[in-house]
Amino acid sequence: MEFLSTPEFWTELLWGLFRLLRKVFLVLMPIVIALEFLQSTKVFPWLIERLHRWGRFFGYEKEALSPLLTGIVFGITLGAGVLIAEAKARSLSRRQTLLIGTFLGICHAIFEDTLVFMAIGANGLVMLGMRIPAALFAVFVLSLLLRSDWWPERKAASGVK
Repeated sequence: MEFLSTPEFWTELLWGLFRLLRKVFLVLMPIVIALEFLQSTKVFPWLIERLHRWGRFFGYEKEALSPLLTGIVFGITLGAGVLIAEAKARSLSRRQTLLIGTFLGICHAIFEDTLVFMAIGANGLVMLGMRIPAALFAVFVLSLLLRSDWWPERKAASGVK
């Protein structure tokens, strides 16, 4: 533990932290600017309209795609914020909230996380190749389970207790 008291250790540690922060900043800043631009234009609604066809296959309603897309692009914190707001406004069912939460738990902030990890040496294709199919598979299986009488909302609607 003697190395902790050497000035060389602390100098290298601080320079290493600075280099890492610079890489993260250079990755995140263009993403934040691009996403702000997308939100200020009509790109998000257009994209949601196009994704609705695929979303139905996985059990998503059109109203669920906005918080889902927000979480995929911006990250789980902002996506969860939008998801909670939508759920409180009662525009999303419990089923939709569960499907979105499942997908975002596995696959959130795909651009940001991938670029940050690539900046420190990870293989981005491997990361995306693992996260996206895993999230899609989990949501697909869950949506099949939720379409059955196993789900409480479905049982209540059908009169089964």
